[in-house]
Amino acid sequence: MKENQKLSEWVRRIQQGDREAVEPLIERFKPKINHLSHLLGYDGAETDLILWLLTAS
Repeated sequence: MKENQKLSEWVRRIQQGDREAVEPLIERFKPKINHLSHLLGYDGAETDLILWLLTAS
């Protein structure tokens, strides 16, 4: 399965309430989350970014 297909599948499953799809989505974006968290430089930035990712999907 192509990466874009996996991503859209995870998002669709999350939107339908499938909590098991959350972890692969977070793991997919973990390097970017860590990078942005470091740039933001405040306690809780990683959590805020993960919450934003989940509410944006």
